[in-house]
Amino acid sequence: MHPDLHLDKPPPLRTPAMILAWGGWSDAGSSATHGLRALANAIDAQSCGSIDPENYYDFSVTRPFARYREGEREIVWPSTDFYYGAPTDAHRDLGIAIGYEPANRWKSYMDALFDGVSAFGAELVISLAAVAAPVPHTRDVVVWGSANTAELAEQHNMHPPAYEGPTGIAGIFHDYCRRKEIGAISLWASVPHYLGDATNPAGSLALLERLQEILDLPLPLAALREEIQPFHEQVDRAIARDEDLASYITRLESSTSLPAPSPAPPPRPSFPPRRRSSRTSNISYAAPSKTARPKAKADPVVADIPSDADRLEASEKSLTKMWKFVRSYAEKSGSSLHPQPEITEFLVIGLAKHVDELGRPLCPCNFYEDKEAEVKSSTWICPCDEMQRWKYCH
Repeated sequence: MHPDLHLDKPPPLRTPAMILAWGGWSDAGSSATHGLRALANAIDAQSCGSIDPENYYDFSVTRPFARYREGEREIVWPSTDFYYGAPTDAHRDLGIAIGYEPANRWKSYMDALFDGVSAFGAELVISLAAVAAPVPHTRDVVVWGSANTAELAEQHNMHPPAYEGPTGIAGIFHDYCRRKEIGAISLWASVPHYLGDATNPAGSLALLERLQEILDLPLPLAALREEIQPFHEQVDRAIARDEDLASYITRLESSTSLPAPSPAPPPRPSFPPRRRSSRTSNISYAAPSKTARPKAKADPVVADIPSDADRLEASEKSLTKMWKFVRSYAEKSGSSLHPQPEITEFLVIGLAKHVDELGRPLCPCNFYEDKEAEVKSSTWICPCDEMQRWKYCH
């Protein structure tokens, strides 16, 4: 057993499946980790071990958390924790691993993780993840998946992994599964990027509903469903206070199309999660309107091409300046732009518009209560802190 793995071997499990999620790059809106924690709580999963975090995290970035329990103060360190359990009257058991993407020694971390996964004797491994995407919250949350064997792909109408570009721990994990000939499925949810890093229970619910279908196992999701309405009300209040945000969402709704389902959808990018500005309202998912939402549940959302009217929102001088800056910065820094050029153009238009209005290229992909104050903080001035860290632009 890996020296950093501290695990009490779980009891014999019935046709176990292993479910994993990591906070960080592959967990926009905390959709994956929040959903998996909700599932673990709902089935009263038992803790059975963890990976020692000391060698894998930069604690100045992924900080420990102080809390009080029964009057006693304790420090909770970032780690990867293992659990086991099963829904009531289920025909199979579940192993669960919930962690945070490590900062260091990924290969050693993966060895420790696989020693832990192996202890569960899982017959199927499934990871949950989420990407911040240019999708409106008034649409159903899209969940897509890939499988690393032809049998799993055919059984669940998926495709082999096809994404090329910067990747996170979920991508590394599935590469390890492939090398070790372990059948694995990766599920991804698309959640609205403009909601920042506020926990998105709709993304969580969509992931667990798809997981339920794959496992052919009823999961206790009632508590998670109860979270949707309060967030629906919260996001409605936030949108009502900001005309720019409301206009942007309307444009997203009108500039997206829902093509017919495909057994092999195009590869999707892995985006780092966007941190919400300290001045941004804690908005989150609004439950889709039953009257306004088209009945299309699992189709990819594709951005339309910016119109001449969109381009006229900013001056030609600022557009030229921002295109030159964006291309030059990407080349010099090694950063990647969005794989859909239409999205990059919408971004450049938004940056140029802010140059005209504020004198600075404030990122147009967030909601700000006070743009003038946000400009002074510089956090979201392009290249924003997130882009400088991840070398990837949404």
